[in-house]
Amino acid sequence: MGRNLKSYVQCDYKIRYQDVRAAIAAADSYMDRITLTSSSMRPYYCRFHSYWHIGHNRTNDTNLDADYQKRCVSRQRLRRQIQRLTRALIRIENELKIAA
Repeated sequence: MGRNLKSYVQCDYKIRYQDVRAAIAAADSYMDRITLTSSSMRPYYCRFHSYWHIGHNRTNDTNLDADYQKRCVSRQRLRRQIQRLTRALIRIENELKIAA
């Protein structure tokens, strides 16, 4: 393992995501809700817990990080739009069933 035990214990309190897609969605949601951050929130795999966590990435250069943050927000807003459209389609489908 590349990290020492102390750094693994520090992530003991973090939420554990079973797959990377859930971790990406959580990081994107965070970036959309919290607009002023020192660095972007990114998923990372924790070998100690065998799960995914999210945390601030302080290794990127500022320009790349700003671009990544914009992409996070765009993905999250697209997810919300898809959820709203899906709910609307379900309501329409239910009304069509009632009318039939």
